[in-house]
Amino acid sequence: MLFIAYWELNPDIDPVKIAKRVAEIVEKGLWPPKGAKVLGWYFTPEHWGISIMEYENAETAMESFNTWRIALPGIFKYVRISPAMSTRETVSLLLKLEKKL
Repeated sequence: MLFIAYWELNPDIDPVKIAKRVAEIVEKGLWPPKGAKVLGWYFTPEHWGISIMEYENAETAMESFNTWRIALPGIFKYVRISPAMSTRETVSLLLKLEKKL
């Protein structure tokens, strides 16, 4: 299942500390978790970013973000995650629903 996440990192945490922890987690094979595929993982100079992921199930999605929270408490100022579909698929779905109504 495709998910898109928007996240903001806590500006009070040293970005070098975050980078070191990220490298450690990835090196240990803790992220991405088993059952997750990274399609995109982007970061901006303003300490926010997006992740585009495929997860086998909701548990894998929960594991993905909670790994960061446990490894570095307070890492996120804000996280918004949701299942997603391509725009083409969404438009088609909406038109089918409209016909049913």
